[in-house]
Amino acid sequence: MRWPQADVHEAVLSAPQANCVRVAMPEKFSRRDLPGLLAGAMEDVLLGDVAQCHLTPCSRQGGRMDVLVVDRRRIGNVVAQFEALGLPLAALYSELQSDLGAGRGWRLALSDGTALLHRPGQPRLALDAEGGGPPALLKAILATRGVTEAETPTLDVLRSSDAPANVADWQGTLEIPVAQVPMDYQWYRLGADKANLLHGGFAPARPTGLGWRPLRPALMLAVVVILAHWGVLAVQLGLQHHHLAQAEQSDVAQFQATFPGVPVMDPRAQARQQLDGLYGARGLLRSDDALALLAETSSLIGDAVGKGLKAVVYTDRRLSFRFAPLPPQGLDDLRSRLEAKGLRVMVAPAEAGDTLLTVLREVTP
Repeated sequence: MRWPQADVHEAVLSAPQANCVRVAMPEKFSRRDLPGLLAGAMEDVLLGDVAQCHLTPCSRQGGRMDVLVVDRRRIGNVVAQFEALGLPLAALYSELQSDLGAGRGWRLALSDGTALLHRPGQPRLALDAEGGGPPALLKAILATRGVTEAETPTLDVLRSSDAPANVADWQGTLEIPVAQVPMDYQWYRLGADKANLLHGGFAPARPTGLGWRPLRPALMLAVVVILAHWGVLAVQLGLQHHHLAQAEQSDVAQFQATFPGVPVMDPRAQARQQLDGLYGARGLLRSDDALALLAETSSLIGDAVGKGLKAVVYTDRRLSFRFAPLPPQGLDDLRSRLEAKGLRVMVAPAEAGDTLLTVLREVTP
């Protein structure tokens, strides 16, 4: 037999495998004192050894507490069987906690051979329901009701699909009003206040998914969003690499067309060197000549012009100085000094009567 895979595995013990016992408890106590208080209260109720019983509080009203009592060996066997199947249990419940619907009277849930009796304000009981008639213990309970219970109880009967009983004849036997509820009894449908039997030494040894299960849709959505974001980034990076490869191929093609016969190593750097050579052959500044030429000429121009210097301009690979008009003798002297350094000098009038002096390197034929 193969069990379907699930995130969380839960099991329900049939009603006869557990008892619900009501005991007196102090109004106030600490959580750590609860096991000792339960064991002491059970000493006066249980006939067997309390140490062999697994106790689970399921409800509390004032100084009274209802406790589910299950044999420890039985729980151990159930847990071990599920472990052997590779389906570790996250929770184990009792059929005594099943949902029997709402109603003011007594309720009896019938399944194959078993009946579960619910009386308002009393612990639930598991009864033997063989033969199709009303359970014998139910008759005894009705016969031994206290004399103070003047009100005759009503009995609503729920049936599972495999329950053979015909409750139409029960009213004459039990001598109380009996009605069959249209709601089907399902032993695995538990009440909202169900208590997990797996606690203490039977608590799951590892997380079983109960904590993060409500967050699973949000986590799945987050994973999808992250994967989609990574996919978009991968596409963008791929497009960038493609564009870069196309640009490099275009640079190589342009370099080969402009400078045929020159081996291609680094097209952009080689093109810059070739252009610098052409600029230098025409007296224009190379890529790295501007600062050197400025350092070479600034002292001469500064001495000649002084505070009359208004601007230093570098455009179209030409270095120009704009300053206030100098006497003809002073301008000729400055030109002679610059030409003595192997520079070519061009003088032109500028705005507001200023002088624009442009310096180029002398081209050696």
